[in-house]
Order: sequence, then structure tokens, then C-alpha cells
Amino acid sequence: MDSSEPSDIARSSSQQPETPKTKRHMSYSGVTTPGNNKRPRVDDASADRDSFANTNKQATSHSSFTPIVNRIRTTDSHTNKHKPLKWLMDERKSEVAYALESRFKVHNDVLNMVVPKCSLKRAEAERVASLVAAQLESVVVGTTSHSLPNDDSNSSKSRGRARGRARARGKSTNTSSGSINEMRFLKLTCNQSHAKGNQSTAKFRNESEMYPVIASLLQYIEGSIGKFASTHDSTHTGPSQSVKVFGKADTSPKDSDNYLRIDLGLFVKDMWKRPEFEDSRVKNNNGADSGITDPRYADIFAVVEAKISKRDQIQAYNQLLLYTYNIYWRQHDRRFAWGLTVCDTIVRACVFGNDGFLSSEDMDLAKADGRSEFVKLLVNMTYCGREQLGFDPTIRYNDTSSSWEIDVFNDSDGGKTTCEIVSVMQAAERVFGRHTRCFECKLADDDQSRGHFIVKDAWAYAECDSDSQDLRDEVSVLRDINEQLGADASLDGKIPTLYWGGVVKMAGQDGITTDDVADPLFKILEGGDSAKHRRVHKRLAMGPIGEPLRMAKSVDELIIVVADAMEAHNAILERCGILHRDISTNNMLINRSQGSIRGMLIDYDCAIRTNTNDKTVSRPEMTGTLPFMSMNNLDIALNNDVDYIPTPRSGLDDWESLIYVLSWLGTFGINITDEAQRIADLKAQKLEKKRRLIAGLKGGTSLGQTKQKMLKPYNKLLIRKWREGGTDDILWCKRSHMESYEKFDMSIVQDFYKDEYSSLQTLVHELRNNLFDNAKCLPECKGTFILATIDPPTNPFKARIDYASDIMKDLLAVVRAQRDKAIERINNSK
Repeated sequence: MDSSEPSDIARSSSQQPETPKTKRHMSYSGVTTPGNNKRPRVDDASADRDSFANTNKQATSHSSFTPIVNRIRTTDSHTNKHKPLKWLMDERKSEVAYALESRFKVHNDVLNMVVPKCSLKRAEAERVASLVAAQLESVVVGTTSHSLPNDDSNSSKSRGRARGRARARGKSTNTSSGSINEMRFLKLTCNQSHAKGNQSTAKFRNESEMYPVIASLLQYIEGSIGKFASTHDSTHTGPSQSVKVFGKADTSPKDSDNYLRIDLGLFVKDMWKRPEFEDSRVKNNNGADSGITDPRYADIFAVVEAKISKRDQIQAYNQLLLYTYNIYWRQHDRRFAWGLTVCDTIVRACVFGNDGFLSSEDMDLAKADGRSEFVKLLVNMTYCGREQLGFDPTIRYNDTSSSWEIDVFNDSDGGKTTCEIVSVMQAAERVFGRHTRCFECKLADDDQSRGHFIVKDAWAYAECDSDSQDLRDEVSVLRDINEQLGADASLDGKIPTLYWGGVVKMAGQDGITTDDVADPLFKILEGGDSAKHRRVHKRLAMGPIGEPLRMAKSVDELIIVVADAMEAHNAILERCGILHRDISTNNMLINRSQGSIRGMLIDYDCAIRTNTNDKTVSRPEMTGTLPFMSMNNLDIALNNDVDYIPTPRSGLDDWESLIYVLSWLGTFGINITDEAQRIADLKAQKLEKKRRLIAGLKGGTSLGQTKQKMLKPYNKLLIRKWREGGTDDILWCKRSHMESYEKFDMSIVQDFYKDEYSSLQTLVHELRNNLFDNAKCLPECKGTFILATIDPPTNPFKARIDYASDIMKDLLAVVRAQRDKAIERINNSK
């Protein structure tokens, strides 16, 4: 999982509300906008996420796999289905605010990212851009053949009547270079600013007035590119694709996981050959493609966000970031994403990468230079390679086999294996981070000797030594683990087996194949040496296939799985000198492949080789999944002083993360069934309380015999503070909650969902006691706060390092004992 990805919480589901029949839509120049349709507030607490999502309601209770069926872009994952919409949006808004503060830069190299790499196409793009810009200028100054009558107060009524007559005759009002009405709006906007000495005076009463103006400009430029593009040698000099605008504006895409409405969307026409686009393609009377009317995030290349004032630029960035979550979620072949902001007459291009986002400088449509830059950007997007638009050509649709394929590269021999994607097991859930995706695959050459396996695709953070050797390479880490532990029968099925793996190779438009790395963005955002620190796109084929931890059928199954996973963790640390560093709900799987239940520890791209002698990381860094990060891990993030000496990371940090994982599951439900049931119980509890109040009764509610206490809503749970607020807030809360048995029990354990979770309560208490109050290292290691009563004051986390080996043996003994009891309970129930 991405280190930036917090755990998932149960989400409620409801039926999607129908649009009122009285709501009319206005069509203008091929762009439809809802009439008088205001955007709902982002912080609407009553909204349910699934009310706005086009989700798969047929998910089974024992599998999270979503068949592709020629629609790889429209997958749904269990990890994004049951979270209340308010929680989701609050989480995203917090991340967006942080991104705007620390992960954002304005840099004009953004425009250079789409300059064609092929010299022939680059020269052709320059020629076409100059011709389109010249024609646009002739329109702006009113010297073109498209001269228009002056606007008057009755113009809008005239246009409406003209459009109505055109529809009555069954004719379209669109032309290849824009309709007369489109040109009127384009000329009105540009001429006003031009006539005032290049000072923009064109103002809009609301954003809805901007949509047709922006769309008409995009349509005009797109049509002009087609007019001037070379056709005699399309392979070498012709356009690579066409960037078009969707036919409907101010709408919520059908596959959105929230209620946010996008202003305008752009799509790439060459993707229409894919079968999943047939459903949404619209034909005009002549049978030609007239555009996709209803946008889907699966189709969107870039979102266009419009604001009436230049002062709203930051708000426009904010909106684009929120939209981009769904672009990554729905498009599994997306390497990075694009977006455009239009604030009054100022256009900026944005690109969203793994570690932040960049914005171009102003392109002022009220000035000739700004219009020329904007035209050049769109022309370059038309002529550049697909990889420059952020798509991954190593994931593609095979027309012959009617299936999606993915290439897996092997660093050991330089080879490449093509695999057929059977289902999507996990989609990218965040704008930033590793963008981890997992696919269930089989060999594409009909060789089924290996059966089905997993292909993991992720942008891992690489740290290279002086010999350019990646110190954090998951491929080499898994190879070493397999070589050293592969023959140990006690660990069979608890550690994944690597088949192939390596850095993704990207063939550019210029014919040069290179490693797929995020050097340009990383250099600009981080300002560091990309030879030593960078994001690298890696892909691994592994087996066996496991089920997510939330597919456990009972608490006993959960205990067995986590015990096996931590048994593997200790073996890897002790015998291979590799520390995992990211114990989370997503990195422990259920392995049922051998007819019995086993736990498997996966995801080693945060793992690092430890010091051979003491099994610690001498120069630690903040890694992991936020709600499950250890206190020592959080403390590292708070102390950037060069003189600060951090506590070395050790296996104790991962055991502490396990306590947080089990506490999280115990609070919100151990599996997706209990997650959904807890939300249903909360709703029933609220309704029952309201009914009693109306009837004049007092007291609590009754939810049946299985409920012995009142459930707390999310905002009343103290565990929520493990992922809310700043790092210092989270650290303080965890120290307070874990300080003693009593505090841990009152603040966290008593809020576990069901009485049937009693064995899980016992386990987390025993783990906490052995980690923080271990009798072998008292008193200097007691609790979670620095002990001022001892001279000199002692940091318990540093003091425990000397006892780490003994403490981990005790912790492992605890989970093994609980696992044996769980197995016995399962056998007795049969």
C-alpha cells in the first residue's frame, strides 16, 4: 500500500437518488449544462458515498476480485466501498490542504512535458501551432471570414430561437471550427480585452457562463488542428491523438465515488477503439463521432476547472486535486494526471505526480502571447506520445484476444513477460504516493502451467548508493528472502514467491527505451539529486493469490492470519536482516491455497536492510501507513533538527503497528460484513433514539441481544485521532492511549464493536503489556512517556532497543498461543 494511504473504514451504501424530472439541461454549442443546478457542499454529513457511485453490488462475501470483462477502467474494490462520504471527503480535503502547502510549485517546465520527442512530429507540431495561433488571432481581431454581427440585448433570445429552429430541422449547430454562436462568445471575450489595451475586462456573472465559452475555444482549436494537420504521412508527422471536450458540462461523472461536479472534461480520441467506450459514444445524423456526452472518470484525460475571478486560483487547484483521486482510481494505466484551471482569462496547466503537483505560469487568453502558448500546449498534446500524456503503453488492450495485457520486466535477465489481466484486485487510491495497483493475471501465450498469479504495479521510492544500487529494491529484497527462507516448510505460504520483477521499460516516441522514472517531477518538487533519490516504476509477478485481511470470516481466522504474518516478519528480520516497516491492514493476506488458513506478509517496498549486528535501521525515516505508524516513527517526522538523534527503527515498531491494526479492525469491524453491519446498527440506534424522544421516553436504545452497549459514532471515537490532525497531535494521542493498561482499555478497547471480539481484546492487551510494560526491562522501559523521575530522564523507546530481541520473542509467543487457541475453537465448532 502507499505509505500515504490510511486504512479503510466501513462505508454505508444507499440507492442513487434520481434527478428530479423538473431539472432541465441546457445545450450550448455541443456542451450541456444543468439549468440552475448548484453544487452540493463538500462537507455534507448526510451524504453517502455509494449514493453517487456506479458500483458493483454483486461482490461476494469471500472475494474482492472484480472481473474486467473488457472494462478494466471501471473496476470497484472492496477497500473503497463502505466509507461514509463525509469521512472520505474530510480525509481528502486534509490531504489536499497539505499538498497545496508543501507539495506544490509553479514551474513552466510543465508545458515542456508534452513537447513531442520525435523530431519530425515536433517540427510538424510547431508548424501547426503557428498556423492555428495565427487563425485564432485573426478571429480575435475580427479580420476572419467568420465575422459576426455586433451583440445586442436580444442576442441570447435570438440564439435560442435559432438553435430551436436548427433542432426542429434535425440539423446540428456545430461546425468543424466552431458554430456562429460559439464564435460570438469567443469574439466577445477576446475582443473586449483586446480593445482595452490587452487588459482583461471580460467578466462572467457565474461559472456556468464560462463553460460554453471555454468549450467553444477548445473545440475551435481542436478543429483547426485537424484542418492544418499533415495527412500525407500520418505515421511520422500526423497527430498521435485528438484531445476533445466532453459534450456535457457541470456534471458528476457516472463512476464518481462522490458528489463533486466537474466543470468540463477532456478525453483522448484514440482511446475510442477500446470496447468500453462503445456504450458512451454518441453518433450524429451522419454517423460520425460527435463526442462523448456523459463523462466518466474512466474516460477523462484532464478536468477543466473554471472560476470567474483570478483570485480563485488556489480554490481551482483544490478542486482539481479532489477530482484527480477518481482519475487514478478508475484508470489503471495512468502514470500521472493532467488538469487545467481557467480563472477569468488566465489558464494554467497542472500535472499531478507521485510526490506533488506542478502548475504552469499564466497563459492569459486576453493577450496574444497567452493564446499562442495555450494553442501550442494543445497542439503538443495532440502530437506527443501517449506516455507524455500520463498513460502507460505497457498496459494495453489486445483486439485479437479481446483482453487487457500488461508487460512484466525481469531485471535478472533483461527479458519481458506479457500477462493477460483477469481481474483488478486493487486500484490506486490516492493522488500522491506509490499508486500501488494489483492485478490477477495469467500468461498471455496460453501457457497455463503457472496458473493465476498477482502482478503488483507501484512507483516505489528508490534510494541509491554510490554504485547506483537501489537500497530499497523490493525485487532484490524478495529474491533474497526466497533464497534464504524458501526451503523452510514452516514458512510455506506465509511469504510470497517472486516469479519475475523489475523496473518498467518505457519506449518513447523517439524510439528510445528507458527506465520509467519520475526524475523531472522529482527534481522540480524536491530539488534533490535524482540520481540518489527518485521514484521508480516497478512491476512484480508473484504468487500465491491471497485474500485481503478484511475477508476473514471470524475473529479466530483473523488471529491465525496475523500470527502467521508476524511469524514470517520475525524470520525475515532475524535470518535475512530485512525490516518490513509497513505493517497495515493491506499488507497481510489470507492464504487459502493449500486447503487451510494461513497468513501471508506482503509488500516489501518500504523494507530496508538492517544493521547486521543489532537488527535496527541506523538512519530511520518516516514510512508506513498513517493510522498504524509507531510512535517512534511519528517522532522521526517531528524532529528535523540536524542535531537530533532519532531512536533506531527496529522490529518493535512493526509489532506496535500490529496493535494499532488489530485495534482499528476491532473498532470498525474485522471484515466488510461487520463494517457494513456496524454502520447499519448506528443508523438503527439513531432512529430508535429519535423514536423514543418523540414518544417522550428517556434512556438508551435496544439493538437486540448482540448489543450490550451503545455504539459510538465516528466523531466520538478516540481512535479516530490516530489519523486526524498533525503528526504531533497523533503522536500525543497514541502516547496517551498506550501509556497504561487502564488508559488503553478505556480509550480504545472498550469501543470494540462486538462482544464476540473478546479474544481480540485479550490479544491486543497482551501485546501492549509485553511491548510497553515488559517485566524484563522495567522500570526504564515502562510506558510511552520520557521518565523524568529517573536520573537522567530516560526515553523508554530508546531504552527498549537493548531488549528488542527478548521482547519480540515474548510478542511472538503471545500471537502463537492465541493462534493455537483460535485453531482449537475453529476445530471444535466443526
